[in-house]
Amino acid sequence: MLDIRYFNRLDDSPHSNDNQLVGYHNANNEPVLKAPQTSLESSVSKLLVDYNIGGVILFSENLVNKQQIVKLTADIQEVATFSSSGQKLFISVDQEGGRVARLPRDEFPAFTGNMAIGALAKDVCKLSYEVGEAIGQQISSLGINVNHAPTIDVNSNPNNPVINVRAFSDCPRRVAELGCGIGQGMLSTGIIPTFKHFPGHGDTNVDSHTGLPLVNHDIATVYNVDLFPFINAIEQDCAPMIMTAHIQYPVLDDSMLVGKNGESFIRPATLSYDILTTLLRNELQYQGVVITDALDMASISHYLTPTQTVIETFKAGSDIALMPFKIHKPNDIVAFDTFFNDIVREVSKDSELCEKVIESYNRISLLKNRYLAKLDKPTNYHCESMTKSHKVLEQTIAEHSIVIQNEKSHLDLSKIRKIVTVFNTKEQGAALSNQLTVQFDRTINVENFTFNDDFNDELDAKEALNTLLVIGIEDVKSLVDIGGVDDLAATENKPTRNIKELLLSRLSLQKKQGGQSVFICLKAPYDLEQYIAHATISLTSFDGSVYLNSQQEWEGPAFSALAKIITQQIKPCGIMPINS
Repeated sequence: MLDIRYFNRLDDSPHSNDNQLVGYHNANNEPVLKAPQTSLESSVSKLLVDYNIGGVILFSENLVNKQQIVKLTADIQEVATFSSSGQKLFISVDQEGGRVARLPRDEFPAFTGNMAIGALAKDVCKLSYEVGEAIGQQISSLGINVNHAPTIDVNSNPNNPVINVRAFSDCPRRVAELGCGIGQGMLSTGIIPTFKHFPGHGDTNVDSHTGLPLVNHDIATVYNVDLFPFINAIEQDCAPMIMTAHIQYPVLDDSMLVGKNGESFIRPATLSYDILTTLLRNELQYQGVVITDALDMASISHYLTPTQTVIETFKAGSDIALMPFKIHKPNDIVAFDTFFNDIVREVSKDSELCEKVIESYNRISLLKNRYLAKLDKPTNYHCESMTKSHKVLEQTIAEHSIVIQNEKSHLDLSKIRKIVTVFNTKEQGAALSNQLTVQFDRTINVENFTFNDDFNDELDAKEALNTLLVIGIEDVKSLVDIGGVDDLAATENKPTRNIKELLLSRLSLQKKQGGQSVFICLKAPYDLEQYIAHATISLTSFDGSVYLNSQQEWEGPAFSALAKIITQQIKPCGIMPINS
């Protein structure tokens, strides 16, 4: 399955020789490095046909608006009919919801993510199904047929840099229950869900995009925690596709593999026969399709060449190699021919491997025949009533998932004449302040700052009594939030100050001066007692995503919910989905 993000008219671009193109942004206003492919170029069409490519993955750079997406996916499927196999392609996307959402947020409600669902106090199974159904309706209307979601990792490590709020909870049973709800909702719309990341990415402190994580669980923990949601999904028959994890699990497989530079390393799950075949296929009796996580991630690509990687993962038991080779400029097609022929040669001379590949082809064909044939020709997602219902669902989850830590405290809004917000980005502050000005019953002055701004002197003792200080933090975004390995340089402004010391000092000073403050956590609330102790009230949301709406104003469902709680329009009713 190929990533075709960066191929559009680079030869004709005046910047085509640049390593990074400046000024390009995706539909969610995130920076991208190169001109994205938003239409199907003839050279890519030829590649898909000549090599019988079975699927592509689209990222937010490919997905600009409804009309463009429908045409792109329709063109891809039309081209597929000219291949010798004649099969439709898997057209996939990472539309998890919350922080990981590839569709344009202004047109397609992205909800507030898995952990927000896990924080719901009631109707949680019903709502998880409805979210899966809504996401399925959105992407199926665009001609996309595979969604690489839900994430059913059990986030048992507070320092997990890549899963965190993408998990429903740190409780295996709750993760299993809600993961199946999301998956079944997608299946009801004809979309193929991908349950990930097998055998579990929840207890890692390394991002597999940039390094190779190792999980040292004992066998009981592996089965009772990591594997539990996957076992449940297999038993419930709602996981037609499972994605592998680039993670070492010595208790499951401690065999060594020699890398391209002669270094030995423990086989990660993606390359492990013991994990993908002995465990997943034979012991757990999984009959569906196994797809790898992106093979361009450093956890794999640092150790093996693309050819070595594909051969090893096929030997291990994977059916589909996701993003095994970069095709980001025209010359890459020439290199792809060598790569492809190397794969064919290696498979042809190994009868056992050849048999495995044939079995994989049959599983893939069965899955395509079961689901892709049922999908109607994509139509523009224009049903106003459906879009409205999705937005209502999005806002319902956002409002019902906010958790308050210090319930006995409350704000006295009668004294407030000014609000100062401090967030990681100006956009987040703008999203909250826009909603605060709407929700307040009187004119209020709002000023926005980021962690890099010098805001300490903006509040003196005289102002503190009439000023509400609102501080919000979130963890550093993983590469999966913005795209993938190739987006490494497209990062947001990073704080240049000691944020912990700065925020504690500001909260402490506000309290000392008799002022009021709101501390907001936009991630899983681990180790936050130190902040909570200094704030008047402390709220936890599980999403910090914002986007520009049609009025060119910043907004996000979590910020709308937070504004309603701060202004006492609604009460927070979420429950903590993790043990902080």
